[in-house]
Amino acid sequence: MFSELVHYNQTVDGYSISNLTDPDEYANQVPDGAFTLASVAKIIEWTQGYSEEFSLDVEANWSSIAANVALPFAPSGILTEFRGANNTAVIKQDDVDLINYPLDYSSENYTREDKLTSLDYYAVKQSPDGPAMTYSLYSISANALSPSGCSSFTYALNGFKAYTRAPWYQFSEQQVDNFTLNGGTNPAFPFMTGAGGWHQVGPMGWLGARVVEDQLILQPALPPQIPYVSLRTVIFGGAGIKATMNYTHTNLTRMDVSTYLPANSGDIYANQSMPITIGFSIEEGRNISIAVGQTITIENRVYFDNITTAGNLVQCLPVASEGEYQPGQFPLAAVDGAASTRWQPRTRQPASLTVDMQNVDYQPLTGVSFDWGSRPPTAARVLVYNSTSGSNDSSTDIRTAAFSDISISMPYNAATNDVVQEYTGNMSYFRFSSPIWSGQYVTLEISGCQATGDELGATVAEFNLFGADGASVVGSGAGANGTSTNATTSIQEIVKMALNPQVTNLVIILFMMQVSKKVPFEEPNVLMGVRALYIVSNLIIAGIYLYVQAQINKKKDLTVIKYVEPAPMGSTEEPKPVTTTVHAYDTQQLRGLFKSQLMGVGMMAVMHLYFKYTNPLLIQSIIPLKGAFEGNLVKVHLFGQPAVGELKRPWKASGGLMGMQGAGDIKTDKKSIEAAEKAGRGGAKEE
Repeated sequence: MFSELVHYNQTVDGYSISNLTDPDEYANQVPDGAFTLASVAKIIEWTQGYSEEFSLDVEANWSSIAANVALPFAPSGILTEFRGANNTAVIKQDDVDLINYPLDYSSENYTREDKLTSLDYYAVKQSPDGPAMTYSLYSISANALSPSGCSSFTYALNGFKAYTRAPWYQFSEQQVDNFTLNGGTNPAFPFMTGAGGWHQVGPMGWLGARVVEDQLILQPALPPQIPYVSLRTVIFGGAGIKATMNYTHTNLTRMDVSTYLPANSGDIYANQSMPITIGFSIEEGRNISIAVGQTITIENRVYFDNITTAGNLVQCLPVASEGEYQPGQFPLAAVDGAASTRWQPRTRQPASLTVDMQNVDYQPLTGVSFDWGSRPPTAARVLVYNSTSGSNDSSTDIRTAAFSDISISMPYNAATNDVVQEYTGNMSYFRFSSPIWSGQYVTLEISGCQATGDELGATVAEFNLFGADGASVVGSGAGANGTSTNATTSIQEIVKMALNPQVTNLVIILFMMQVSKKVPFEEPNVLMGVRALYIVSNLIIAGIYLYVQAQINKKKDLTVIKYVEPAPMGSTEEPKPVTTTVHAYDTQQLRGLFKSQLMGVGMMAVMHLYFKYTNPLLIQSIIPLKGAFEGNLVKVHLFGQPAVGELKRPWKASGGLMGMQGAGDIKTDKKSIEAAEKAGRGGAKEE
């Protein structure tokens, strides 16, 4: 069947389908639909497994088809809905995200990280006139894939609240039932597909159940907005699993469900323990076993505690708003740690949301940042206070920061509007002219909208409020009434160049060379003091590295990193593709730092003890310590700087002699990675 459905496309070096319609019904009769091609590959995988189990023959070319379906990646690495799709498309309903759930398809070219990129990209492209079911499945995927934030709850809320109708909470097909306002659709009612999607959020989303492999897979994670939940019994292979969950742990109880099974079926684990995988997949998870009547407690994946933007104090805190907002554009979306969700008031009149900070320690606030999405307001202000009424009377101290003249950081550009690329919103950063002390509540008020063509309100994708730990994010942004920009003046460029580590190292060396000439090293007490300084300096460095090592192991970030390592200088080898995790990458980098320190100490010992050089002791007490504090690992794990921009892994080679030898740059784009993998220099996969 598949050999007739697909054909080998030499242009894209894979198996194509020329004409199809995927779940997104806004895109009809298109080539190489991503979901259908992934389905072909997945069904072949299943068929081959069953055929092997029952000793059946399959078509000879099926393995080749499954391994080489022509998934339509854009040059940016984002998986498009179909070949030729551009960035202007609005999608009707969940499509590419279905490859993650329920299809559960993965490959070397479409990893967990790629799936999250797809979810974030297409959630922004989702039409408000799309049918119920979409957001429930977004919620399931977000709970499985997100490394931080609580957008899974925002999506779940949208999958239910925006589509249900009183008094019986039946599902409508549309968020808005009015034919003239919803894109011209007479909504189905009751819409059973929407109900079906929502009923999967509990077992497949919060419990993380996957039932497409040989044994049950669970990856529990309960959003912080839900203190406790008891889920209905999940039946797998005739065995029943009852789950009760709180924020941190899940109790699993194996139930006897024989009375609920059809007459011709039974429990395949009868009279034995049932194996269950806890994790994202069988390959990555750990196995447990559970007997009938037994209860086992397992830890949840508490990724909600991870802060998307370092130093943000309001992520996933309780939010309230008295104003009206567009269907599905909840106030919670402004603080859920995901730029793919939005809060949008219904009008352009002043509208506000209030975040409850009563469980946050009092501290000085340094600034705020906003992702406005595609519709920035014309003005905004932030109020910090200790009264739920917010009344400005003598008993209530309200600290206010107002922001006007909000600029558009991502203006419309016809030349790049069609290019499929990762989402980037209109960003604003504001540093308070002087610190403002936090309170029990913080209110964000916006007014106006810089978008044209309608009277709807502005959008807020993310509202971040920073304490001292977030000072590096807002940087030297403008004061309370200004707008921070990314423009860099020539004076700033000069300062930046002057602060370059190589330049400052050279200045320090030249200065210390002059100082060392005046140091009486011939005096034993002075010499011992300089030796002690050198030893203490290295002990501090070692202590910093040991702390970083503890942080790396504590976080154990298993986010996948793929890049192309340049070939050794002067060799004829091809660049090498590397697949690793953040944890493995950071560990490798740290080993390099330890090795570098030991080599430096060894060389210094030879120079000082054997060759009797003393002057370098003073310089080497300063330069390595300075270098340790300037290292990327220390910036991320000690100072808590976000791993974005220049700190995004993999890191560029450091400057200096080795950096100037021209071995080439590390490549991270999908095109370079695929080219290196095809070239076949072996590659490396680090666990």
